[in-house]
Amino acid sequence: MPGGGNRRRASHESVVMQRLLCFLSVLLFVPLPAVPQLKSSGEITGHVREQGTHAPLAGVNVLVVGTNLGAATDPDGAFRIISIGPGTYSLRASLVGFKTVVRTDVVVTLGQESQIIVELSETVLDMEEVTVSASYFARPVELATSAHVLS
Repeated sequence: MPGGGNRRRASHESVVMQRLLCFLSVLLFVPLPAVPQLKSSGEITGHVREQGTHAPLAGVNVLVVGTNLGAATDPDGAFRIISIGPGTYSLRASLVGFKTVVRTDVVVTLGQESQIIVELSETVLDMEEVTVSASYFARPVELATSAHVLS
């Protein structure tokens, strides 16, 4: 059987090629892990809580000072600010009824997540006295009712 060895070799090569193609096609659909070095920005994540009780604070405005970037905290006090270029920033956290806090020296690096915890303390809102009075212009009695003609 002079041609039997060649057929087996060709059959074996065919099986190897099929397996290789199958493996490569599976790789096309499997997401590759994110490579941090390829990202062109970083992000700041964190939580804002009340200083005394450590209870999470919802609705806190967290802004990156000097930019138009920012976020509001969710009901768990968490926030996430994305697409921040590398550098050192200051964060300002504010909520009505609490003292505004500025955190300095927040470092953002490419492809990395900087985690921050901010604590706000309650403050008393001082307001001036508000006086409500009626206007001296009274509605004329004859204009108190109106009539419309429908046709």
